[in-house]
Amino acid sequence: MKLSTILIFVFFSFNTMAQDPLLWKIYHSEGTPTDYEKMMKTLAEADVIFLGEEHNNALAHWLQMQVVSDLYNIAKSDLMIGMEMFEADNQMVLNEYLTGLIPIDKFESDVRLWNNYKTDYKPIIEFSKKNNIPVIATNIPRRYASRVNKEGGLESLSKLSEQAKAFIAPLPIKFDDKFYISLFADMMGHNAAMSKDTAKAGHNEVSPQLLYMSQSQAIKDATMAYFILKNQKKGTKFVHLNGNLHSDNFMGIPAYLKDKNNKLNVVIITTVSVDKPEIFQESNKGQATFLFYVNSKAPKSY
Repeated sequence: MKLSTILIFVFFSFNTMAQDPLLWKIYHSEGTPTDYEKMMKTLAEADVIFLGEEHNNALAHWLQMQVVSDLYNIAKSDLMIGMEMFEADNQMVLNEYLTGLIPIDKFESDVRLWNNYKTDYKPIIEFSKKNNIPVIATNIPRRYASRVNKEGGLESLSKLSEQAKAFIAPLPIKFDDKFYISLFADMMGHNAAMSKDTAKAGHNEVSPQLLYMSQSQAIKDATMAYFILKNQKKGTKFVHLNGNLHSDNFMGIPAYLKDKNNKLNVVIITTVSVDKPEIFQESNKGQATFLFYVNSKAPKSY
């Protein structure tokens, strides 16, 4: 972690503690408080660990770095990292940088990096490079997810070449219309869910806009699960970084994993911003194996 980032945390901690003594707290799924050391004992036994984040939450990224570092001390060469933030067709360039074949400027110019890469994900990549930890680009290329969203849903992917299909989950994928449509209907509002020009999804009538957006999320989740399963071997500990929506409530990516291999020991950590970390919210029960409650006043990376 950069010195400037550390100083921000130090400054924030000293100035906030006088007003609110609790910066963050960890809970079990059902709301029982726990601590980092006890959580790590559970992670040490897991096959796949999801670090569900709020993308701009600086403390979530701090936790990711701590977990990856400590799991490396446990698993060493058996540790593997997967990231939503890298798309599958960038895997070769990512590998070339991690193995020292190309310099950092070439890597950062050739890969489609997120805007917050340097502050939030670069520390993970540099740690992986230093310690020879494989990093897997698990996400679907955004041009294909965009095609699903804007050009006809999952059926639009059938027109892709076989070469292009190598970067997405094998088609056809299962689509849990009840889960995904409900997820995005809540986000978009009721008016977006219904229109005169409707498309059928199970027993629900929804607008094409909502249906295609939901299917775009599903192909992202299915693809990330596919690349996790493709790379995770027996004895390998696979840590995956992704936004909360992709793993909360053991749906999304974990659901696709379970469908293909229900014997995996999967642990999910999710970050939740709250005004008072010392008070557990009943609505968060069952949302993840562990809930990382972060004070809503905590710094944001953007």
